[in-house]
Amino acid sequence: MQLFTDMIRGQPLLCGQLCVLFCLVVLLDWDKSLVPPRDTQFFENDAKLANELKSDTVSSYFVIAFAYFLFLPIFVTVPNLSSRGFSLRFVGSFDKSRKDELCPSLLYYLYAVLATHFVTCCAKIYVGRKRPNFFAACEYHFAANAKKAPLFPGSSLVKGEVQFCKKDPISGMLSFPSGHASLAFSSTVFVAMELSGRIFTQAALLLFAVFVACSRVVDNKHHPEDIIAGAALGTAVSAMVHTRMIRTYFDRESPDGEKSSVVNGAYNSSPVAQDRQMSGMTGRENRAE
Repeated sequence: MQLFTDMIRGQPLLCGQLCVLFCLVVLLDWDKSLVPPRDTQFFENDAKLANELKSDTVSSYFVIAFAYFLFLPIFVTVPNLSSRGFSLRFVGSFDKSRKDELCPSLLYYLYAVLATHFVTCCAKIYVGRKRPNFFAACEYHFAANAKKAPLFPGSSLVKGEVQFCKKDPISGMLSFPSGHASLAFSSTVFVAMELSGRIFTQAALLLFAVFVACSRVVDNKHHPEDIIAGAALGTAVSAMVHTRMIRTYFDRESPDGEKSSVVNGAYNSSPVAQDRQMSGMTGRENRAE
């Protein structure tokens, strides 16, 4: 409990930003009618919107729970996972960059996921792209459009209207980008960047994110470009947040005026520590010979 108290006291601005992002995400994602998506133009004879309705291979609730809580079990159950060579202890513990300072990895992880979630919600609302199963999901009434006039003379395209949907069309208008893909990649990329040198664990996490993203195409919930955009968004946000965390807590001058650096994945605040580590490695090699 003391760790969480120190974390919050040490990062009041970051905690405030997390609270604001959390409230915005809840408002936008929980009640999608609060800010309706853009009603972009579509056509009744667009085959890309006429796919069948399928159940989710990976549910939205699972992806949200996975994204927001992935950090905890990994960094609690597996010791010494930090890419900087410091042990992580207890729930949401910290990597010690120096004796007098703690790096709140958990806060930065939550910031990356929340920022990805918020940007995804805003992009969905702004773009308003129809899902591949739009007609089936909203039970579009084709016969209601009595005019059936082509978009322009000589065209076979017939403009559609959301007013002909028997069910609420809002959920079918949030295709771009894929929220499943963005959250899956945001969480797994951040953790994978922390697990430096653990190739199999990194690969397993990223392969799971790829599976989640691809399942959305198989389930007719997203177009291929939607999941590509979502994956790119989640990856970019997590990479930027993780880089910011590293620079904030390690790539700056130490109290002695010496810049921290990396030796074999571990951050040391002075060249003396580096020399000790290198000499220790040399001694072990000589004993092995």
